[in-house]
Amino acid sequence: MEVMFSARFIKITFGVNEEYSGRILRMAGEPLNSGFDADVNSMVWLSPSDLEAVDEKTKNHIKQLIKDRNNTHSFKILFMDGDSYV
Repeated sequence: MEVMFSARFIKITFGVNEEYSGRILRMAGEPLNSGFDADVNSMVWLSPSDLEAVDEKTKNHIKQLIKDRNNTHSFKILFMDGDSYV
């Protein structure tokens, strides 16, 4: 999983040997000191087709993949869940 971010978006490219192999995902949000505050509702696939919607089941699965990734990286991708980050 390769993560790139800008002032408004985060782009996640899934590696060849990973689930969602070769697909690129984009989420809106904002950078933080130690990570990125991502808006799950803005999650869209950029490839193979531009701005393809992501269904709720897949969103939840991708959130879990990102949470697992956060355990091994200092740069965290955070999601608001009510009033707190998860």
